[in-house]
Parts: sequence; C-alpha cells; structure tokens
Amino acid sequence: MAFNNAVDANQQGVQYLSSAGVWTGLDGSTAGDILTSNGTGVAPSFQAGGGGGGGVTSIDPENIGPLTGALSLYGSGTPGQNSYGQLAFQALSSSEITLTIGDNTNLILGLGSGGLNQPVLGVDNVGLGLGVLTQVTNSGVDKNVAVGRQAGQFAFGSYNVFLGYASGVGFTGNSSIGLGDNGNLNGSNTLQIGGSTGTGNGQLAIAYICGIAGATYTGSSPTPRPIYLNSFNDQLVSTEPTDSNTLTATFGSSITAGSPVQNTFPFPIYVNISVDVTVAVSGSVVMSVSSDGMGATNPVTGTITAATMVNFGATIPSGWFLLVDVTGTLTVGSITTQANPMG
Repeated sequence: MAFNNAVDANQQGVQYLSSAGVWTGLDGSTAGDILTSNGTGVAPSFQAGGGGGGGVTSIDPENIGPLTGALSLYGSGTPGQNSYGQLAFQALSSSEITLTIGDNTNLILGLGSGGLNQPVLGVDNVGLGLGVLTQVTNSGVDKNVAVGRQAGQFAFGSYNVFLGYASGVGFTGNSSIGLGDNGNLNGSNTLQIGGSTGTGNGQLAIAYICGIAGATYTGSSPTPRPIYLNSFNDQLVSTEPTDSNTLTATFGSSITAGSPVQNTFPFPIYVNISVDVTVAVSGSVVMSVSSDGMGATNPVTGTITAATMVNFGATIPSGWFLLVDVTGTLTVGSITTQANPMG
C-alpha cells in the first residue's frame, strides 16, 4: 500500500485510510496535540493533551512546561484497598515535580505491603519496602512509619517508627521506635537502636554518641543523675541497680509444672531446681529457658518409670522465663527452687 502524496496534510500531519477506503490528510500543526482514535468508522483527530485514562508511563521534567492537575489511577479494587490510589502531580517549574501516591490517608509502596487487597482500616500510615505494614487492614494500626524490607510486618499498634530490614516484625505496642532492631523491638514507649550487642548481622559491637564528652551540665533543676547500663540487656536507666549479690525476693516461690516463671531481677541468676515426682508410669521432666516463656522444651531426664526426686540447674537471664514441665504419665508433688545471683 502506498501513500498518496497528492493529499495535503500541511506537511506536518498524518494520512489515514477512511472507512470509505480514501486516503485523507489530517493536520497536526498544533504543538502538544495527541493523535487520538475516536472509534471504529470514525475519523481520528488531534486533541489537546491532558491526564486521563490512557495512562502515563513516564514524566520527563526537563521537557514539560508548568502543569497543575491530578491523574487518578483505579485498579480492580475499591477505594480503601491497596489496588486503588491516586497519583497527583504539580509541576512547580520545568524541572521540579511534586508527586504523591496513595489513598486519602495511607502511603504504602512495595510488593506484598499494606492491605494485600483487603479493606484498609488503619489511617495515616507511611510504608516503603517489600512486605511492610501488613496489618493496616485492622483498626487501631495508625500513624506508623515503616521503611525497609518487612519493616512493621505483622505489627499491631500506633505512633511507631520502624527503620531497617525486619525492624518491628511482629511488634505489638504503641509509641516505640526501632532503628535496625532486627525484629527485637519489644514493648510500648521504647527506643531500641540495633538488634543486640555482638558482631553478627544486625548486631552492634561499638556505640558512639557525639556531643557528650566534655559537655557540662548548666541547669539548676532538676538535679543531674548518672546513667547506669544493664550489661545483660543493654538497657539504660537512671536508677542505681540493685546490688547484684543480693536477691530482694524469692524466685519461683510458687512454681508449677507447665507455668513459666520470669526472672524479674536486673541481673542473671542460677537456679537449682528439685522436682518431686510422686507417681510415674512412663515419662520425663523437661525444661526451657526463653525470652517469652514459649520456648521449646528440652528433656533433663531419661524415661522415668518410678517415683523419684529430680535435681538440676539452669541459668536464667534477667527478664527471661524458666518453664519446668513433664511429658508422659507423671505426677509432680512439688517443684522447689533455690536462686543465686550471677555477677
């Protein structure tokens, strides 16, 4: 098929084959106009450019003039779901664009992030990364900021900040900040920097805070206080710790098989444990030491088939839990403990 050079298209348009099979010229002399299809059997036309349903794949700030407007992008879902959003733009100059993406109150970008195509009930959340803030489908998950892969994943609460890979994973609480905590942030109104002390991934071995050395306290009230470090869990406190050689209470005074008991002392303790097995058909005594009382148990005896007294010991870090239990068919008369502080 050959072009009809005799058709006048003002040397700056296009030729098209009409529904009658006749070559026709279309003037394209107006700068910025876009060639637009008007449907089957209808002649095409040049139309003024603008935002709309055709979609925008890129914006080159160096080649557009000042613009104001909004482009709405609708997915298959409904407003309030993460398949719906708005792309609003305002070009302040030929090289500066302000871009906003999100629904009315949440801005969450990343594969598998946000509501996962479920209605979003949380408000005022900001998330960036793969799998972030997956619980915004629940009310009461508000005003959180999560940046980094899996930051704030499965987290419940409000006014929290999670920065870094896996920061705040599984966290429950409010008004806390985790900076590279590697999922170890725990409790409301808490600041945690780093996952733990050490030289492995997500750990910190050395810390520097500038502006402290050589600084002089100039206030008159309140009275300056020293800061103390719990060397076990890295907590900073302003109250002098209890002497680590003194137990101010009895540990596990009412310990029961199957019920975890927490070491509430600000130091680790070593506990001698005696389990009085009064009736035994077949079973064993098991134990766990964990940070949440839910750790997997390990056997401390072989199979027991007769009444006996079982004695063993365990080190319980500050804040951690001891759980003593039995398996099989055993009856426990009592469990007694004797705790000793560790330096």
